[in-house]
Amino acid sequence: MNEKDTKINIRMTSLTIKMFITIQIILWLLFVAGLTVLRYLCNYSGTFDFGLFSQMYYYMDKTFLPVTTAERNMYMSHFAVHVSPIFYTILPVYKIFASQITLLVCQAIIVISGIIPLYKICRKYNMTDKEIWIFSLMYCLFPAFIGGCFYDFHENKFLTVIILWMIYFLEMRKYKASMLFAILLCMVKEDAPVYAACLGLFFIFYKKEYKYGMTVFIMSVVYFMTVTTLMKKYGIGIMTNRFSNLMYDDSLGLVGVIKTVMVNPVYAVKEMITEDKIVFLLQVMMPLGFLPLINNKWSKWILVIPFVLVNMLSDYKYQHSIYFQYTYGSCAMLFYLAVINYCEYKERRRDIMHGVIILAIIASVLITDSTMSSKLRYLDMYISDYDILQEVDDVLAKIPEEASVESHSGYVPKLSLRRQIYKFDNRYKEDYIVVDLRKSWEKNGDEVIEQAQKKGYVLTDYIDRYVAVLKKSTI
Repeated sequence: MNEKDTKINIRMTSLTIKMFITIQIILWLLFVAGLTVLRYLCNYSGTFDFGLFSQMYYYMDKTFLPVTTAERNMYMSHFAVHVSPIFYTILPVYKIFASQITLLVCQAIIVISGIIPLYKICRKYNMTDKEIWIFSLMYCLFPAFIGGCFYDFHENKFLTVIILWMIYFLEMRKYKASMLFAILLCMVKEDAPVYAACLGLFFIFYKKEYKYGMTVFIMSVVYFMTVTTLMKKYGIGIMTNRFSNLMYDDSLGLVGVIKTVMVNPVYAVKEMITEDKIVFLLQVMMPLGFLPLINNKWSKWILVIPFVLVNMLSDYKYQHSIYFQYTYGSCAMLFYLAVINYCEYKERRRDIMHGVIILAIIASVLITDSTMSSKLRYLDMYISDYDILQEVDDVLAKIPEEASVESHSGYVPKLSLRRQIYKFDNRYKEDYIVVDLRKSWEKNGDEVIEQAQKKGYVLTDYIDRYVAVLKKSTI
């Protein structure tokens, strides 16, 4: 009787934990999806990085091509900038609900869905229900996963869930399924094979899965070299300038970065010890209890390579910030490493490890509250400015869909469902010009109106301190 009662209690506990996780997911979606949508509705999303993707999906819906005019103010494929076939996976949803809001909601769902493979990985490592719940809470509270969603829509958001599923299937030795996710991972972006390659090396040297690890590593390297070569020939090339601080010879590209790190490691370390990078490091590692850094085997450090390479070495400030899109791949691997290290060390230091993850939760709450609570302003803004926002939308809706538009960045997302939308650059060639009169966005709105009128444009709509619309004169 007692044994049966115990089993029932365990099942009930597992069910309770799943209910808690489900509630966490719902609350996370309400906060992230809800507030990012309100950010868009309040016209606080810009051309970069939402208007260009919104227009790209408009073209994908109409022509199946990832084309945009807003990205470089010319008709071009987005794949000339970043090769991201993964975008097509949510195109069926967009075809049903063709809206900018659809993209933001889908993105939030994609990010939080990474909690499912994380849950399964924790189960694989025989964590208790309470431990699994704590790690799921760490995922939901992780500030870098929340912050990046607010600026605004990117292919990088696919990285976390794909990497974690790939890891889970690797752990379960389901190699066909894992290879599928390795392929999906490479489809995210031209630099995504870095994550797959590191996972391949990890499974070679730590897991001793030589055959599969080598297969993943070679596939990743070949894909990376192929795509970057094609981009150099047919696109604008990969953005190696983001590592200019580590490149003495531009002709070497990323190879030059590797050469610098190997020849002058002291300089590389110096580049990582700056005030903003140390703050970023703490914002990432404290919510993980510094678990990814407690490594007793050199092979575990392979999983830290993407974090160092992508986030810490570059002097491109957005790559070491929790408010942008560059954390989703490297931090997925840090979560995996945190699970491995926790489960390994808790066998010897259970009380200490329990204390570590409790402190990680406390750090997550404090950091997330201090960095993300300000996002609630979009709710206040939408409520207080609702009437004027509706007026602005009505004015923008008057512009015919077939018309070409040149607009200040803040209104490009709302105007992006058309064939020709350009970020304002004084070209004065389009059918309409949309001027942002909000001083927090543009400082010279009145000057733009005056100049456009001199170029033959006629003022058709004007909302003081918000927006002005001018139409090219037919006379």
